[in-house]
Amino acid sequence: MFSLLDLRRMRYFVAVAEELHFRRAAERLRISQPPLSQQIMALEQDLQVKLFERSRQRVYLTPAGRLLLERARRILAEVETTRLDLRAAAEGEGGDLRIGFTGSSGLMPFLHRALHDFRAASPRVRLALQEMPSLDQIEAVHKRELDLGILRKPPLRQGTGVEFQLLCEDALVLAVHASNPLAAKRVVSVKRLREEAFISYPRAAGISLFQKVYELAAAADFYPNIVQETRDPSTIIGLVASGLGVAIVPASLRCIRMPGVRFVELSDAGARSALYVVHRSNDDSGTAVAMRTLLLREAGSRL
Repeated sequence: MFSLLDLRRMRYFVAVAEELHFRRAAERLRISQPPLSQQIMALEQDLQVKLFERSRQRVYLTPAGRLLLERARRILAEVETTRLDLRAAAEGEGGDLRIGFTGSSGLMPFLHRALHDFRAASPRVRLALQEMPSLDQIEAVHKRELDLGILRKPPLRQGTGVEFQLLCEDALVLAVHASNPLAAKRVVSVKRLREEAFISYPRAAGISLFQKVYELAAAADFYPNIVQETRDPSTIIGLVASGLGVAIVPASLRCIRMPGVRFVELSDAGARSALYVVHRSNDDSGTAVAMRTLLLREAGSRL
């Protein structure tokens, strides 16, 4: 990066190069002519090239001067843009906002609306979105690698420094192949799934959906027969479409349309999973607060 002296000399040079007249350039810069001439001479000495040809009547740019004028304009424009971006970031109107989300939360309509409204209100903020498992999001928020996370809170006690705010509760539904007799039902209870093979989120994903399947099965007095695990929502529905088994999934996955897959409501009271936004406890930056506000508003209005 250029020093302040370098940038001042750049501005002096551009003024003289555009005016091709030292007196007019000095008036434009609101300085006297002798210091301006001295700074241009110092710049030429530093660069070890001649930038201007001078005569009694006129000042001309040399080939090196013409090249420097092109580069100097570009450099000064970039410096000004950087200055404005830094100020905007400090005031919550620019910079980056890094948001993590789980695969299933990325399908939630409230998230789409919040992102749309945020972009409309803060066009100079660059949204950096990253799909990540819940536990990885929490760690990334701790490490300041993410500003916000959208996740299903793991059933583990979390350390200090982060806060969770409830966004909404997503109903859980049964994804089942159309050839399965359960596909003809409008509503089923989990106890009807005792003999079924299950496709599940993996324990290593560290999300409450894995735990929720076991809790629902335990309440129905059986242990689920899990034949396949995957963290990707589309893969889960694809495996159901192959007839490999059934899956208990968030209702938001209904938007994944695959031939042969039916979604059936669950009658069990506990068949719900909460979504949270996680953030650092001491983070009061304008962009993060604005996005949290939008998320809470949109999630609270409708799914």
